[in-house]
Amino acid sequence: MLFIVFLSSIVIGIWMGYFTKNAYTTLNFFKWNERRVMRVWLTVFVLGMVTTYAFSQGTIFQLRQPEIAQDSADKFRDWRSMFEFSLAFFFLPLLVLSNLYSLTTRRVNFVLYLFTFLYAAIFSYKNLQNMSELLFNWEKHFGILKDSLELSNTSFWVHIFAYAFICIFNSVLIWWGLKK
Repeated sequence: MLFIVFLSSIVIGIWMGYFTKNAYTTLNFFKWNERRVMRVWLTVFVLGMVTTYAFSQGTIFQLRQPEIAQDSADKFRDWRSMFEFSLAFFFLPLLVLSNLYSLTTRRVNFVLYLFTFLYAAIFSYKNLQNMSELLFNWEKHFGILKDSLELSNTSFWVHIFAYAFICIFNSVLIWWGLKK
């Protein structure tokens, strides 16, 4: 999932930066009202935070009713997949709207990129660190542990680095596109 988001956001960043730099008509296309773009960004941000947090809590809740331990572990994994999808689903529009806001104001707004990164970083930490460890301890307690802990600390840092790179890459490309 991260690879698809990574690839899509790089392509979108290149597209928005390159066409802003080289096409006057494309720049006219992005002459939107900056307040409207900010309102949409805030709506997507709040909706993303609430939805992703709800999936996060729902994921953890699946382990609270261990009638059949294996079924609860499967439900946990299903909810965790929805959580990861929600994270990626809202990250990409937040990034595109950050780019769009920077294009409408004709200056790079690093605050929106920072909040977009923090959204991804906080929920990546919750997903990779807390949920994986919780599932590992829960499966160990009920004796249904199949594998060792699938989480490594490097996996967490790779996700954080990837999200940081995506945000920085897009902001630099938008800055390059606006510089004439």
